[in-house]
Amino acid sequence: DMEAGPNYVRQVHDASTAPKKETIPGSQMLQQLYEQAWNETGLSYALTGMSGGSDFLPFNLGGIPTGGLATGASGKKTESERKKHGGLALTQLDPCYHAPCDTIDNIEQKCLLETATVSEMVLDRVVEKFKNNETAVTMQVPQDIALRRQEYSAAKNDPVMKSRFNDDCNENPEG
Repeated sequence: DMEAGPNYVRQVHDASTAPKKETIPGSQMLQQLYEQAWNETGLSYALTGMSGGSDFLPFNLGGIPTGGLATGASGKKTESERKKHGGLALTQLDPCYHAPCDTIDNIEQKCLLETATVSEMVLDRVVEKFKNNETAVTMQVPQDIALRRQEYSAAKNDPVMKSRFNDDCNENPEG
């Protein structure tokens, strides 16, 4: 989902916009790992806000730091994004996002390889940090599963949180 659209912009989740503020330090660690990996590949990337009801949301609301990649959905690429990342300006990043045409034929293979490579680099580094007992402390992951469930339930029922997120992940509220 949103990892290899045809008119993509390589994006890293901006940890400063994590919905649960307590997760920002750990989320920033993940963001830094993704940025470092993109910089090592020499490929352009941009930051994207952690908004919408994407897959990271329940984890973040449960107190687990989150981060990741995206390549865009129904939003339109700007002229400045075209200059930096290529593709077509004023055109949807993925015109088939959540549409019947969103099939395997819609996947931009080059983009998929790039995001998979960077994801592998980051996963390798997270595993290494885990082996060195750095992850749980550095990322401040709550260890009490009952507490995580309670925090998630409270967050998903919070009216402010509900107004910030929607269930269908749609970046284009106009249609």
